Amino acid sequence: MKIITWNACCKFREKYSLLSQYDADILVIQECEDPSRSLCQAYRAFSGQYVWVGANKNKGLGIFCKPGLQIDSLNWESRSLSYFLPVRINDSFDLIGVWACKPYIEAIYEYEQMHHQKLESNSVILGDFNSNVIWDRPHGKRNQTAVNNALSDKGLLSAYHYLSGEQYGKETVSTFYLHRHIARSYHIDYCYCDPNRLMSLNCLLYTSDAADEEDSVDLGGRRIIKKKKTEYKI
Repeated sequence: MKIITWNACCKFREKYSLLSQYDADILVIQECEDPSRSLCQAYRAFSGQYVWVGANKNKGLGIFCKPGLQIDSLNWESRSLSYFLPVRINDSFDLIGVWACKPYIEAIYEYEQMHHQKLESNSVILGDFNSNVIWDRPHGKRNQTAVNNALSDKGLLSAYHYLSGEQYGKETVSTFYLHRHIARSYHIDYCYCDPNRLMSLNCLLYTSDAADEEDSVDLGGRRIIKKKKTEYKI
């Protein structure tokens, strides 16, 4: 099963075709429009099976499934934390989409604590966390390291770090470019799952707010930058 997460930075209705080449089974998209309220007929047709959440119809979190897959909202309590989207896929595993807004990692920490007992070894948690362990200190105990440890207790590890062998905060591949500057790049997008499932899951982190719209980070260990025609492999 192939899963992609991407912060589309709005106007996903004009960008969704960029992902067709990957033939993904599931798309977890941050900053996308609510298809049910979109005026774009092609986007509504594309959306198919989906679940969406957001306060602004033009800027929310959506999970889209390929035809033939079943997706059901789990309706877990969020206590106004933004944004988390828990769904059940094919009645076989839970997938939690994430788009962390202020207070960012502190919201993720609180949400994880609220639902820690619901998480299972086959759960998948992925999305734009807007966080890295290099920023732990300002967040006190509710930081990225605490979230990593809590998920590890459930057998869920960051796929990128597990496959690359890199330490948290020492990532060599970035998923975010501040103001689209290559020199100001960070790793802030994650996919947590049971490492034993990585053979059956092909996850792709499509860069958030990328310096180049063709940039992507493959959790299988490959970075592809089409414009530069270079490839990074593990």
